[in-house]
Amino acid sequence: ESHLWFSPKDESGKVTLDNRSGVYKKTTFTFDLDLGFKFLVSDIVSLNISGGAHFPSSDYLDDIAGGNSTDLYFTGLVGVSVSPFVRSDSDNDGILDKYDACPDSPEDYDGFEDEDGCPDYDNDNDGIPDVQDQCPNEAEDFDGYMDNDGCPDVDNDGDGILDINDECPNQPEDKDGYLDQDGCPDLDNDNDGIPDEEDACPNQPETFNGFEDSDGCPDQLNVFSVSKISYQAEEIFYENSAKIKPEGVQKLDQALEVIKQDHSSVWRVEGHMDTHGTEQYIRKMSYDRAAAVRDYFVSHGISSSRIDVYGMSDDFPVGDNTTKEGRRKNRRIEIVKEER
Repeated sequence: ESHLWFSPKDESGKVTLDNRSGVYKKTTFTFDLDLGFKFLVSDIVSLNISGGAHFPSSDYLDDIAGGNSTDLYFTGLVGVSVSPFVRSDSDNDGILDKYDACPDSPEDYDGFEDEDGCPDYDNDNDGIPDVQDQCPNEAEDFDGYMDNDGCPDVDNDGDGILDINDECPNQPEDKDGYLDQDGCPDLDNDNDGIPDEEDACPNQPETFNGFEDSDGCPDQLNVFSVSKISYQAEEIFYENSAKIKPEGVQKLDQALEVIKQDHSSVWRVEGHMDTHGTEQYIRKMSYDRAAAVRDYFVSHGISSSRIDVYGMSDDFPVGDNTTKEGRRKNRRIEIVKEER
């Protein structure tokens, strides 16, 4: 709807008669029907084409009133629009340049800082591109555990103890009721050298007195019930030698205590070997090792008459000499009580 002012003139440009004599009002309301198109030529210029039908409420636009209907007229428009104050968006990301921190790089709309107009290739700034980052909004903690997935690993071993409180962040706590808050698996709670899974008393150390020393439980030794004490050669001697190691002394002291307390007993020390080496070497080494044990006992107060020595060579294997473990078992010292 529009408001129209009119003043009709004749062909010579003179005001028409009725117009001049004031027969009618020179203003009227017009109902308009327009249809047009605007073609964008550039960011600031557009071409406009339109047409319209106009229905005024007066019949005097032409100074002539005829019939019962009002006047009707049509218009056409061809023009150009110029907008010197255009609001530009150079990267077409929907954020106007004046608000766009990166006007030449379109926003990536990944849900992270999407209002700044900048593409965020590494949201969490952990050095792992978002396209490769399984946790693009959480920075990798780079603790040496799965550092390439882009996710912080707050509990590497999944034992329920956060890495910041976990003394063994890459080894899960075994939750065996012993020091379960430190985050470390306790494979030998009592530190007796016997793994808990093989230890009948995992929280009580074995006494290693020559009596049931493999069960992991402290035992009160009845020396009179002991008839044989066995040691692996590696526990007592240096490799390929009959020289007793310091650790071997601790082992032999256990046997020494048994022999001392059972003061009327007589014992024989047997040296056993595997099949690795010449026959002469095997026989000699088996005897020399047995003799070294006998000499240790004698030097600590045991009468030589109570100790016999035998080099058993490789004649009495307890393991398979074709395997490393079998050969290890065969290299041994056995201290056996003799019946007299």
